Amino acid sequence: MSQYGVPIVRVAETKLNPHKNACSISDLKSYARKSDRPLALDLFCGAGGLSLGLEEAGFDVLLGVDSYRYAVATHRANFGGVSLCGDLSDRNMLRDIGKALEGVPIALIAGGPPCQPFSRAGKNKVRSLGIDRGADSRRELWRRFVQLVKRISPQTVLIENVPDLGFGENSIVFRKIVRALEVAGYRIEARILPAWHFGVPQHRKRLIIVGIRDGLSFTWPQIRNTEQITVWDAISDLSPVAGGARQIELPYGKPITPFQRWCRRGLFGRDREKVYDHLTRPVRDDDLEAFRLMKDGTLYSELAQRLSRYRADFFEDKYKQLPWEGLSRSITAHIGRDGYWNIHPEPGRALTLREAARHQVSSICLN
Repeated sequence: MSQYGVPIVRVAETKLNPHKNACSISDLKSYARKSDRPLALDLFCGAGGLSLGLEEAGFDVLLGVDSYRYAVATHRANFGGVSLCGDLSDRNMLRDIGKALEGVPIALIAGGPPCQPFSRAGKNKVRSLGIDRGADSRRELWRRFVQLVKRISPQTVLIENVPDLGFGENSIVFRKIVRALEVAGYRIEARILPAWHFGVPQHRKRLIIVGIRDGLSFTWPQIRNTEQITVWDAISDLSPVAGGARQIELPYGKPITPFQRWCRRGLFGRDREKVYDHLTRPVRDDDLEAFRLMKDGTLYSELAQRLSRYRADFFEDKYKQLPWEGLSRSITAHIGRDGYWNIHPEPGRALTLREAARHQVSSICLN
């Protein structure tokens, strides 16, 4: 533990049962034949956020792939088909996936290759550590995505990533991705879309790359939400907790907003009364003092020097107290270890894992 760290406290690992329709990769073709919906693959699927969106849009996610076993276990618990834990940089894995899908009509291959090599937040982090960002092997994982597209030839392709992929030194990679998909026979369209225009309660933009085969048409979605879904809309029904809270289960109060009711759809029995993973990391005494001094709009660089331990020229916005009536900042992958980017509106702690998950949900289906 570093001089600035806090003790790491881990709760017992939760064992999740596979979805009732989960299957092995050897049974993939049989599973596909039973589906009456367009079939999709989700590469770099994580716990299944994109898979959920695809299923809400009418697809059947046949296969999800990720290298993080805990995320894959969550995916397997929530989706039928195959949730595969493995490294997509492994050519043997690409071969096995391609072989398992031979003859299966895939409507869409979707995915978000790791964004850390291209994101502004990642750039600040590696600068502070003196790391050569160009040496990050994750910068090349988009090639594996394209290789599988070429092998399977889906009707359409969808890639999402951070907007910074399209600018500056990263734009070279963006142009390579576009060119590779064009050579593979796809017409490419790309836009940067603000997530809050589509019911997501956070400041988040994403570069969306769409590939379409000849004969198909595509229309970008229109803005569906004229009013923002706020932090209050997203999390005000969750039980109060303190920094360092480690209870796996807490009582679930009644939902207050339409967004909250939508988030709870599909809950049955005991799960309707319990909230899970509503826990957050402990807070250092000096951080707690900083939290209590901050207001919405206070910059990290404005804190007293004794309360700041990061370089303000790299991390001017390192800490941010969220407003109840506004949006959260982008939820980052490392929120469980460093959640000060999003401080709860009632100072004293960062967001919990459950609150962070709520801010990742789109309410577009409410309208």
